[in-house]
Amino acid sequence: MDARPTDGTRQLAEWLKMGDANQRVLATILLTDSGGGAADSVRPLADAIGECKKPVLAYCDGYMCSAAYYAASYCGHIMANDPRSMVGCIGTMI
Repeated sequence: MDARPTDGTRQLAEWLKMGDANQRVLATILLTDSGGGAADSVRPLADAIGECKKPVLAYCDGYMCSAAYYAASYCGHIMANDPRSMVGCIGTMI
């Protein structure tokens, strides 16, 4: 399923669980192009990634910064499509 900018991490976590339960899915790739967001919203997604029996990979298509990188850090692999991609800096948490 394609995520839309308005979909939250709880919805993404549900989709991850659905994919992990589907026999036709071999792995999940989280396609990321995000400057970040609220670090406290990462927990539901991080928990879902940790519960997956199948591999979960993070793929950067531009930006994977702050909370987006925080979520990706729970994945088995982090990849970028271009050397100019911006990946990193979990940032400041309050």
